[in-house]
Amino acid sequence: MKKTTWVIIGLSLCVVVLSIALGVVLSQNKPETFAWRDSDFYNSIREIFSEPGQKRWVGGITQVDSDVVILYHYQPAESGTFEENISQNLSPKIKKFFDVFRKNESIHKLICSVRIPHEDNYGNKDWMPVLSFEFDKDTYTDINWKNFKSTELLKYARNIQWNDMTL
Repeated sequence: MKKTTWVIIGLSLCVVVLSIALGVVLSQNKPETFAWRDSDFYNSIREIFSEPGQKRWVGGITQVDSDVVILYHYQPAESGTFEENISQNLSPKIKKFFDVFRKNESIHKLICSVRIPHEDNYGNKDWMPVLSFEFDKDTYTDINWKNFKSTELLKYARNIQWNDMTL
């Protein structure tokens, strides 16, 4: 046989093998995951963390490995402690986040960077980071949400970091 015939047979075999491999991969039953650039995924998170009719509560969403990071814009309440108020505000949102995404194996942890309105000495307004913390699936699963006091969320959060500049 000619060299050209062998090349054509070899390429044909490669195509057959690759087609079979692709079929096997596509037929596997994998858990549903969201593409990180999928606008439905981002819109779902924005809907969970936004107040009704307010899209500005989420300043950004990103992925770091299996973690979802949100920049949460929070308008502090006039009464009560900041810790209790932010806990009460975020508790139902964090619960709903894990209710929605708990079966998604590409998500393990939610990292919240809480920001409050700030105006500098020159009148420039922006959102200043005041607090960041992590909340993971294991903690979500351990909590008895029916008996959970929403004002105590930060007691169960991990890696709490306060921005000393805002205190």
